[in-house]
Amino acid sequence: MVENLVRRYFLLSSCERKNQKGFTLTELIVVLFVMSILTAISVPSILNQTRKAKQAEAITALSAFVNAQAAYRSEYRSYASSFQALALGLPTSTDDYNYSVPEANTTFTAAIATAKDTSLKGYSAASTWYAVEQTNPDTGLPQLERTISSIVCEADFAGTTPPALPEQGPPPTCPASFSVVGSGS
Repeated sequence: MVENLVRRYFLLSSCERKNQKGFTLTELIVVLFVMSILTAISVPSILNQTRKAKQAEAITALSAFVNAQAAYRSEYRSYASSFQALALGLPTSTDDYNYSVPEANTTFTAAIATAKDTSLKGYSAASTWYAVEQTNPDTGLPQLERTISSIVCEADFAGTTPPALPEQGPPPTCPASFSVVGSGS
């Protein structure tokens, strides 16, 4: 019975509409309803991807910083005290982050990326130069192996508070409430 009613409705609708052009108000409302549902689903995802892209800027800048610091340390026997000294062209401030080098000496350097927006996470990075005692396989005698180890850390929570510096180590480690997002030796 219901099937007959549905068939009659569509038959009558098609007969009535043969001479009419355009859409009915019901059809427009249905289309708007479907579009609003799709928009409600997609907007949070788009905003999340935008936030991740902004945070990737900080990770990339700090990764470049620790890599450049390792090269600088190998050449000058100490770490650079600023982004400018590395001559990488890295800015100290962008639309989303402020960058600084709060500590740099002969064996340890650290940099932080402080978020300007409360929805972004803060980042910190460090590079440590240290010696590891190893046994020479040819002579069996102990010898010191010099190495540089680096780490990039991400705060577990978003906010504009300056991030904590990584622990000096050796090797450097992320502080509490931070996760490793990059490392190297």
